[in-house]
Amino acid sequence: SSSRKHAARLKAILSPLPYGVLRFQSEAMKQAVLGLLRGHSFDAIFCMAPYVLINLPAALPVPLILNNHNLEYIILHRYLIHDANPARRLYARLEARKMKAWEQRAWSAANLVTACSEHDKHLMNQLCPNLFVAVLPNVIDVDTYAPSLDDDGQTVLYAGGMDWYPNRDAVKFFVSDIMPELRKSAPGVRFVVAGRSDSDDFPAKFTTISDVHFTGTVPDMRPEMAKAAVSVVPLRIGSGTRLKILEAAAMAKPIVSTRVGAEGLDFVDGEEIILADDPKLFARAVADLLADSSRRAR
Repeated sequence: SSSRKHAARLKAILSPLPYGVLRFQSEAMKQAVLGLLRGHSFDAIFCMAPYVLINLPAALPVPLILNNHNLEYIILHRYLIHDANPARRLYARLEARKMKAWEQRAWSAANLVTACSEHDKHLMNQLCPNLFVAVLPNVIDVDTYAPSLDDDGQTVLYAGGMDWYPNRDAVKFFVSDIMPELRKSAPGVRFVVAGRSDSDDFPAKFTTISDVHFTGTVPDMRPEMAKAAVSVVPLRIGSGTRLKILEAAAMAKPIVSTRVGAEGLDFVDGEEIILADDPKLFARAVADLLADSSRRAR
C-alpha cells in the first residue's frame, strides 16, 4: 500500500519470487548466518517468518522451525476484494499467487511449523497435507489487564497501528460505512483510534470529522481501553489472531467485530463477542451496547 519503492516493485514482477520476500534479501545477513553456522553448534534454527528464509542456505545442518504470525497469501487475497484500483488489484493478484507458492515452499522446507490458531493450521494442512504444525496461540498476561466497567457510554475504540494497511482499511470502513448508521441511533458517539502512525497523512484525512479522534502513539493501551464503552474490530483484511480482542476481553469490554477480525479466537457470538460483517448490523450492535450499560457489563 506504500507509495514508495515503485521501482523495486516493478522489478519484482519479472521475478518468480514475491516482492514481499525479495525486499528482505540481504547479502550481509546471508553471510552472517553462514558465519554463525560454521563457527558454532546449534540444536535448531528458529525463523520468525517465511520472508527471511530468503537469507538461509538451501541445505541446513540442523532442523528448521518456522513461525507464522499470519498466512500472508490470505492477507493479499482479502486485499483484492476491497481495493477498487484495477492496477493495484492486478499487482496484488500476482503477488498473492507468488506468495502462496513461497509459503508452501517454506513450510515444506521446515521440520516444524508453528501457527497461532487451529484455523490457520487447517488452511496450512490443506496446502501441505503432511505438514507438522504446532499451534502456539497468541496470548496476553491477563494479570496485567484489570477489568474496567466504568465508561462514558459514548466512546468507541479501535486499537491498532496506522502503519499497517489492514488497520487503515478498518478505520476507513468504520468511518465511511458504519459511523453514518451509528450516529442515527447514538448521536453523541465518539470514535477513537489509538495506535502508532508512521506519518500524519492518514489521520489528516479525518480532521474535518468532529467525532473521530486519533491518539497517535500511546505509552500504554490500557488507559485508552479503560475509557471505552465498546471496543470495535472492523477488520476486512487480515490473518492470524488479534491481540486487541484479547486485551479488550481481559478488561471486560464488550467487543463488536467482523468475522475476519475475530478469526481464530473461537469466541462465542452473542455471548463473548458480537460478530457482524454488514455495516448496518455492525452499527446496530454497537448502538445497542451504547444504549444499555447493564448489557455492556454482562
